[in-house]
Amino acid sequence: GLGIPAEPLFRSKNIYIIAKKENEVVGMMALSDERPFSLDLKLNDIDRYYKGNYKKPVEIRLLSLKQKYRQSKVFTELIQRTFNYIIQNGYDIAFISGTTRQEKLYNHIGFMRFHENVGTKDAEYIPMYLDLDSDNKVLSKLARAKRINFLPGPVDLADDVKEKLTKQLY
Repeated sequence: GLGIPAEPLFRSKNIYIIAKKENEVVGMMALSDERPFSLDLKLNDIDRYYKGNYKKPVEIRLLSLKQKYRQSKVFTELIQRTFNYIIQNGYDIAFISGTTRQEKLYNHIGFMRFHENVGTKDAEYIPMYLDLDSDNKVLSKLARAKRINFLPGPVDLADDVKEKLTKQLY
């Protein structure tokens, strides 16, 4: 398995973005848009420390990826699909309890620390936020990425099809 901790308090509130290879789950991202977030519990309320304004928050709760897929396109696709979901659903801020081992990655994406580390010496986390309304190169790149529509319609049309549909007949 992926060694995913299943916290009963949050399991029913999670939104999952899942990466599969055939019938095998190789990675997943768990999000939540219902308060209290796990970070609310770690800080005894995010709003005591985060002083900015937001209307529609989301918490990125968990990223789990099988070892052999961590340096692959699967990681990039999982991040891309997660941010597509976040952007399409109009969230204006994302909170995370970032592992100290990945602080450089979080900073690259644009996350900002707003409190000292929480947790234990063996499992230390950084309370961070990402302002989704700000000008962010990484988010802009993710927003421009091709989206795949799995819904039964309406379907995306290729440019040449659109051109033919709008062509004036004589």
